[in-house]
Amino acid sequence: MAIELKKLNMAYGSTVALKDFDLHVDDGEFVAILGPSGGGKSTALRIIAGLVLQDSGDVIINGEVMNNIHPSERNVAMVFQNQALYPHMTVYNNIALNLRMKGIPKQEIDRKVREVANIVGITSILDRKPKEISGGQAQRVGLARAMIRDPVVYLMDEPLTGLDAKFRDEMREELIKFHRITKKSIIYVTHDQIEAMSMADRIVVLNNGIKIQEGSPRDLYDNPEHVFVATFLGSPAMNTFRFRKSTEDPKLFILDSTTEVSPFGLEFADKTLPDELTVGIRPNDFILSDDGEIKVVLQSLEFLGSVIQMRVKLGDSELIITVSRESRTKTDIYDLKPESPLRFSVSSERFYIFGPDDRRLKNPIIKVHPPEAIMKKTQGK
Repeated sequence: MAIELKKLNMAYGSTVALKDFDLHVDDGEFVAILGPSGGGKSTALRIIAGLVLQDSGDVIINGEVMNNIHPSERNVAMVFQNQALYPHMTVYNNIALNLRMKGIPKQEIDRKVREVANIVGITSILDRKPKEISGGQAQRVGLARAMIRDPVVYLMDEPLTGLDAKFRDEMREELIKFHRITKKSIIYVTHDQIEAMSMADRIVVLNNGIKIQEGSPRDLYDNPEHVFVATFLGSPAMNTFRFRKSTEDPKLFILDSTTEVSPFGLEFADKTLPDELTVGIRPNDFILSDDGEIKVVLQSLEFLGSVIQMRVKLGDSELIITVSRESRTKTDIYDLKPESPLRFSVSSERFYIFGPDDRRLKNPIIKVHPPEAIMKKTQGK
């Protein structure tokens, strides 16, 4: 195990940055710490690097407790959002500086600089100064400068923030290649779920200093244990609705509104469920169908290439639905106008059910009926 954090606690005055935060990173593993701004991500990274001293808990690197070890002796390399390159030095000298300070022979330095420059694709700009290179090239220089140190772990603090979409895509590919070549551990902090899901072996979701869930990108997407994780991962975000138990039938849960009929026709076999639930549905789990049981009204439609994204109204609630551009209905999708009625269906397996504490309920037995059938059932009582 390369890195282990045990019960880290850190507060800035009355603001809790980390609370009992545990983390292990195996040798060669790429771990992303994902969460919103102010969630404690960068604090965790800086504690590992020794730039910030935790209030309590342990930082262990390769089996050695580092709590009182100076940052320069921790053998970690940190890549920041702002690379802070020395403006009076060439790219070559920016990369070589750390080795020169260690007294490495000149010939060995030259070999290493050119080796890492070739890996990150900057051999053609080694003689330039920082003002003569682009933002994407500066990020590559930052990677090369960290890479040449051969550390135990690379700590990356939102290094792609501020780059345009094209450069971000390119740099994600560079980082994946970088990890594959170096085979070193990486801890990558980001608020961008696409970055985390596309690069990391494992994601740790952090919010308000508390670890909510960790797992592979697929595990977290398919099996979120908390509403926060369910809505933070996925683009567009999961639709969520607050449901309450029907006064007509305790097995039925309805959306808070004037109607006593669930717009999803949800029926729960477990009568011990709490009176309020949060129901989640991912936008791509809706199936466009002329005889679907869910009736909505179109608000707007966006063409996004391979999919079409719709904003629709379900009762008093709005939700996002994405469908394939090849979806077929009686009316061509591209001819739909605002206020057009649409019908969808959702398989019962695609509903995510969370309790009042926002934790996911385990294996609730669900049936989905057409709302008209539910109406007849409640009216017949």
